[in-house]
Amino acid sequence: MKDQVNIKIGSYDDYYKDANKVRDAVFCVEQKIPADTEKDEKDETSTHIVLFVRNEPVSTLRVFEENGEYVFGRVATLSCHRGKGYGKKVMLALHNWAREKGIKKLTCHAQEAVKDFYVKFGYEIEGEPFLEAGIRHLKMSFSDRL
Repeated sequence: MKDQVNIKIGSYDDYYKDANKVRDAVFCVEQKIPADTEKDEKDETSTHIVLFVRNEPVSTLRVFEENGEYVFGRVATLSCHRGKGYGKKVMLALHNWAREKGIKKLTCHAQEAVKDFYVKFGYEIEGEPFLEAGIRHLKMSFSDRL
């Protein structure tokens, strides 16, 4: 039986609770990032993209505008659903959303351990690694091909 997959895009009020279920499991439980570090003021102004399988949230990311730049992050997929292409579907939804909005460049702070995931989409590293929440990150960007 094929899984019923739906992607929803909306505001904090629309999808934060669903996104938070995934983020808590991945960042707070799995990666042991404190909840008060993982959650921040950007959540309320972000657009949240959530992928549901049989009406349960399994993958998510958020995107927001900051200083004229569109930044996405908090990309997460529940461990039991990795390797099924759900992260790719969420990224493609982000790119489609950006294209519809006329956005020409997307930037993220990618965990260094998963940089190859973003490279596959054409993201390029900008600068040197840095620590964020005690984890090595890279600034990566994608532009002009949306």
